[in-house]
Amino acid sequence: MTETILKLLGVNPTTEELDRLKKIFGYVMPKSPVSFPDHFFPPDNVDFLDIFNWQAIASPASDILLLQYQCPDNARVKILEYSVYSTAPSPDDVLFKFLVNGNRVMPEQGKRIAGSVFNEIRQMPGADLTEKIRTNVDLKPRDILTVRIDKVVAGTHNIGARIVGYVDFGNFRDSKVLG
Repeated sequence: MTETILKLLGVNPTTEELDRLKKIFGYVMPKSPVSFPDHFFPPDNVDFLDIFNWQAIASPASDILLLQYQCPDNARVKILEYSVYSTAPSPDDVLFKFLVNGNRVMPEQGKRIAGSVFNEIRQMPGADLTEKIRTNVDLKPRDILTVRIDKVVAGTHNIGARIVGYVDFGNFRDSKVLG
């Protein structure tokens, strides 16, 4: 391992230097390969997913489809992050609903619906879709992810949503889903 790290750094130590480094750093052979959690880091051999839509929505509107994605038949999709954006005067003026097969899977974004059992996040990320909120949502084959909005303020406003994750054609791991 020490040798590999040094080679990556472009260092080619002599045998004596390598022995000295092993003594200093206490070279220990790992018992199992190191792996990172797949809800933070995509595994190898996956396709990255980054989809978004941006629309100018006029007047108060209800149940508008902003974004839709269907998971391929032979794959699973892991959603790692998402962004929402609106030029409406207040975050409360637009309600974003993230749904998988019609069931809510992420907290509400925007004005709270009376009687809702979900906790809401009353925030709008930066002035674009680059500031992302972490999440952990799985899509199974043929699952449909939709982002729907309700706009309660008059006028025309730009509204957008972005989903970031990966499509996995082999390493299937399930996560819990709200709703």
